[in-house]
Amino acid sequence: MRTALALLLAAAAAFANAPCDIIDPSLCVFPFPNDYFRPVGPSGVALTNYSNITWPLDADGKIFDVSNGWNGVNGFSPAQAAITYLPNASLSGTPNLPRLWNMETSLLATSVTALINAETGERVAHWVEADHSSDEWDAADPSKNKRAFMAWPAARLNGSTRYVFAVGPVAALGGGFVQPSPAFRAMRAGASFPGIEPERQAHFEKDIFPLAEAAGLSRGSLTIAWDFTTASDATWTHNMLSMRDQALALVGDNAAYSITSKTPTPRPGVAMEVDGFITVPWFLSSISPDIGTHIVIGSDGKPELQGYNDVPFKLIIPTSVANGSKPATAQYYGHGLFGSASELTNQYLDTEADENGWVMIGVNWIGLCSEDIISDAYMVANDLSLFGFIQARLHQAQTNALLAHRMLFTSLAADPILAVNGQPVLSKASPRRYYGNSLGGIMGSVFMSLSTDTTHGVLGVPGGPFGILLPRSKDFAALFDIIRLRYDNSLARISMMSAIQEQFTYLEPGGYVNHLWKDPLPNTPQHSVLIHYGQGDAQVNWVAAEWLGRSIGGMRAFDGTMRVRNCTLFGFEFVDNSAKLNGTDGGLMQGYYFDVPAENIPLENLPCASATDTHGKTRRTAHAMEQTRVFFEQDVIYNPCGGACHEQPSLCVWERVGRV
Repeated sequence: MRTALALLLAAAAAFANAPCDIIDPSLCVFPFPNDYFRPVGPSGVALTNYSNITWPLDADGKIFDVSNGWNGVNGFSPAQAAITYLPNASLSGTPNLPRLWNMETSLLATSVTALINAETGERVAHWVEADHSSDEWDAADPSKNKRAFMAWPAARLNGSTRYVFAVGPVAALGGGFVQPSPAFRAMRAGASFPGIEPERQAHFEKDIFPLAEAAGLSRGSLTIAWDFTTASDATWTHNMLSMRDQALALVGDNAAYSITSKTPTPRPGVAMEVDGFITVPWFLSSISPDIGTHIVIGSDGKPELQGYNDVPFKLIIPTSVANGSKPATAQYYGHGLFGSASELTNQYLDTEADENGWVMIGVNWIGLCSEDIISDAYMVANDLSLFGFIQARLHQAQTNALLAHRMLFTSLAADPILAVNGQPVLSKASPRRYYGNSLGGIMGSVFMSLSTDTTHGVLGVPGGPFGILLPRSKDFAALFDIIRLRYDNSLARISMMSAIQEQFTYLEPGGYVNHLWKDPLPNTPQHSVLIHYGQGDAQVNWVAAEWLGRSIGGMRAFDGTMRVRNCTLFGFEFVDNSAKLNGTDGGLMQGYYFDVPAENIPLENLPCASATDTHGKTRRTAHAMEQTRVFFEQDVIYNPCGGACHEQPSLCVWERVGRV
C-alpha cells in the first residue's frame, strides 16, 4: 500500500504547480491556505500537492518532507487562519478593519477584508490580527520580525467549500498604503506577468475578482486576494469513526480488564482508588510513542486491527457511593496537557465526586500525555514534518477513552469493587457523563462529538483550534523556543503553526465540533456541553474557548457573564440571568473573571501573564461546581452567579486601559 501511495504522489508531481505562489513573495507557502497548492490531477480530483521546498527549510537546510502525510488531501483545514504578509502594515491605522473586539464588522460591505463563501457569495465573520508571537525573540533585531497578517474565521468553516479571502487598502506605517506585490498588481490590472499562467489569470477573472467586488471591495483597491477549499468533513473523521465503531463492535459491553492495585480511603471523600488495565483493540503501527507511528490502513481504506493492548486506567470510588448515601454516576474524566489519568486524584475532584456520587475513570490521552513528552519534543526539535504521529496516537487515545467509559458501567460494573451490600452501584441504566479540564476540555469536545454512551459533558477551560491556542499558551513556550531556533524568521515560524494545524485537525476540535450538537456524526446522538473558561488563563486562552463555542453552535450565555474582551458578544444567544434552560436544547458558555489586571491579558496572539494565570481557578469555584451538578443531575442550565461571575467588568478590557 505504501508503494502504491508513493507512486500516486510521484504521479501527482507531474501536475503540480510551481513550488511557490508568487502573489506573495515573502514566503513560498504564502498566502495560505491556497488552492494554488491544490491542483487538479489526472483523475480530475484536486488534491494538496506541495513540493519539498514549499514549506520553509530549517536553519540546517533540512526540508519539510511533504511525503509525511501532507500531500493528497482533498482540501485544507476548516480551522485555519488565512495568512499572508503585508509589509509594514499598520492594523491600528486602518479604519474598518475587523478586529477581535468587533469581528461582526467583517460582515459589512465597508470592511477592508472579506472572507467570502464562494458558493453563496456571503461574507463570513472573521477577525484580523498581526502575528506577535516572535516579538520578544526578535527584540534585539526588529528587522527580522515580520508580522504576518492573519484572518481567523470566527467559527469553524464549512467542509468541502471554496472560500475567497480578499484584502482592500491597508495603511502602511509611516503613511500611505501597503502596496500589492508586483505579480498581484499585474493580475489585478489584467496584465501578463512572468510565472502567472493564463489559466490562473482566467481563474481570478472568473472566480475571485467578481466575488470580491460583489462583497464591496473594488478590484483596483485590492492589496491581495486568493481562494482556498476546505477538505470534506469525512477527511478528518473517517479514521476515528471507523476505529470507534470497530472497537465497540469487537469489545462491546465485555471489555476485559485486570486490577493491579486497590487503595482504601486514600483521601477524604474517597472510599477506594483503583489502578488497572483495560484490554483495547489497537490500530497503530507501534504501542510505544515512537516517531513515525501511524494508523495502519487496510486494503478497504479503513484502519486495520493490529491486535490488542493493555492500557492503564485509574478509578475513583467516592465514599458517598460506597456507603450507599448517593446514587452513582458513571463519569469519564479527561486530564490535562502532558499529564495522566493520575489527575483524578486532585482534591477538588475528590470533593465533587463525593458530593455528587461520581464514580470516575480515566486513561491517558496518548499523543499528548506524560509518556509522550520526550518523543514530542524530539520531533519538534528535529523534524516537524513527522507531526502526524501525534494525531495518530490521539486517535487511539479517543478509542481507549470511549472503551474505558463503556467498561465502567458494563463489565467493570459487575466487579465486587463496585458493589454495595452485594449489589452493583452502576449499570447500563446509570447516568453517564463526561468531565474534563484543559486538554481534557479540548479533547473532551472531540469525545463529546463521538460518544455513543453519554449526551452531557462539561468542558473546563477548553479551546480550539490549536492554531489559536498554541501561540497564546505559556505551556507551549518551551517548544516554541525550539521552533524559533530552527526557523530564523517570524514568517517561517508562524507558517509552521499553519502546517501543524493541518495535521491536528484530524483529531482536535476543528475536525469534529460542528458535529457535537447541530449535525451529529453517523450513529451518534446529539450532545450538549457546558463550557467554563476564565479570563486571564495563560494556558488555554479565552479567545480559543469562544471560537470553540461558536463552532459547536446552539451555545447560549447569560447576560453579564461573558463580557470579556469581545464586547460585541458575537456568535452567542444571550438569555436573561434568571432563565432556567433545558440542557438538551443546546449548551452554554460561562465566563469567569478573577480581577486580573488588564495589562496581563494581551489582545495579541500571546499568552496571558503567568503571574496571574487563572487556568486552575474556574474548576474550583463553588459556582462552577454547582452549575455542573445541576446540569448533570437535572438537565437544567441556570446561572449560579445570579449575574456576573466573580466581579466581571462592565467595560471591555481595552476600554479600561485606553487601548483601541
